[in-house]
Amino acid sequence: MAAEPEDRMYGGNHGYADDVSKYYSWNSRVPNHSNIASGDRVVVWDKRTLVGHSVIEKIDRKDGTAERRLCSNCLRPNITYRKTKTPDWRCQKCLTDFDKPVVDLAEVVHYTAHFERNWVDLHGVLSGPEIRKVALSSVSQHAMREMSWTTYVAALASKKRGVDGGSL
Repeated sequence: MAAEPEDRMYGGNHGYADDVSKYYSWNSRVPNHSNIASGDRVVVWDKRTLVGHSVIEKIDRKDGTAERRLCSNCLRPNITYRKTKTPDWRCQKCLTDFDKPVVDLAEVVHYTAHFERNWVDLHGVLSGPEIRKVALSSVSQHAMREMSWTTYVAALASKKRGVDGGSL
């Protein structure tokens, strides 16, 4: 699971209110949204470094809506907010610059995975490239992706930090 850094570039949504040592949130528009279950092991990183790992205790599900921001030209969500240039927004697909995105509201299921009880803080033990290597698809851009637990534990062991992955 990828926790969004404060300086995230993707502007298609507002992100999620996560507390990475306690819970992680997403909705049914996220790829792999339905592949997560109670009892699953999770590894959380911030796209630069490992944050920690745990086991999901429970997942809350709630129907609701989600806002998506779209390019005013091609109506795709691949937009970025520009802090120093105007217009404020740029589409990464059609390269249009614009002042204000189109807002689309959709019915979704909101999910929150809770994992505080078994949280192991490992901030900085593995780099972003090292985390990508344990994913089954190292080139995937999805926030939630499958990984090899065995490869992950081996990567931790190679750092000689004495991390006990036995109970996870």
